[in-house]
Amino acid sequence: MINFLNLRYFVRVAEERNMTRVAEQEHISQQSLSNHIKKIEQHYGVQLFDRTGGLTLTYAGEQIYNYAVRVLSLQSDMESEIRDMTNTEQGTLRIGISYTRGSAFLPEILPEFSKRNPYVKIDVVENNSQVLEEYLLRGHIDLYIGANLRPTAEIKTAELMREKHFLVVPKDIAALHGEKAELSEYVKEPFLLLSKGNRIRDMFDEYLRRENISVNTRLEGENIETLFALSCKGMGITVYPEMFLRIHGGAELLVNSPIRLFSLDSDIFDSVLYVAYHEGKYLSNAAKCFIELAKEKSE
Repeated sequence: MINFLNLRYFVRVAEERNMTRVAEQEHISQQSLSNHIKKIEQHYGVQLFDRTGGLTLTYAGEQIYNYAVRVLSLQSDMESEIRDMTNTEQGTLRIGISYTRGSAFLPEILPEFSKRNPYVKIDVVENNSQVLEEYLLRGHIDLYIGANLRPTAEIKTAELMREKHFLVVPKDIAALHGEKAELSEYVKEPFLLLSKGNRIRDMFDEYLRRENISVNTRLEGENIETLFALSCKGMGITVYPEMFLRIHGGAELLVNSPIRLFSLDSDIFDSVLYVAYHEGKYLSNAAKCFIELAKEKSE
């Protein structure tokens, strides 16, 4: 007979497409991981993976994967609801959030959450928005914190806060332009921008199109903190969300820093932070507690 652990390891391998990486992340040997996969194959008499030219799911593997995701999601819901019914304040709360936003937002919430839920384990899953939305749909995480999320039939959202975005201008560059706040003053200066496809970059590009402005993009990158650090060193101008300024003490504490901050006042940059959860899954008491705390801390 196969069990939930067999299914969980199979789902992990199916999504990672890499046995070595999953074995390392799960702290088991590759042989043990292979044995979990073989149990499912032997039970159903099918091959789950095509190993020629990589690790891809067979047709049977795809079907079993779809069912396994649903089975594991139902198992998670069942355990959460039974714990709540019996007042067993244990279990795990899995929170998805972007890499940088986690360091700005979670320290405001998790210490108090842990005090109220001392026996609940917290798993923080950090990734980009596209991956986290998929994780929420698949039931791999319980809550997803992100900006400008759109509710769907499956995903419900609760608004936490609105945030501004700032143009980060090195002090020496700002001085050359009389420290004017208009973006048009700085278009010939070097810009340090997130790569295309990132939400903040998409908003900025839309703003440029609307204003019929082009800028001198000197550098593109994936990490907004790296761009901010380079801007602080005078390398160029970047765009930075208000929430992330908490990491550096807040906008008001940057007055004597090597940068100047100018608010980007446009409806394009109206950003709303949400916490999202799956409508079809059981929302545990721990998840409800986290949502309420997040709302309180965001007011």
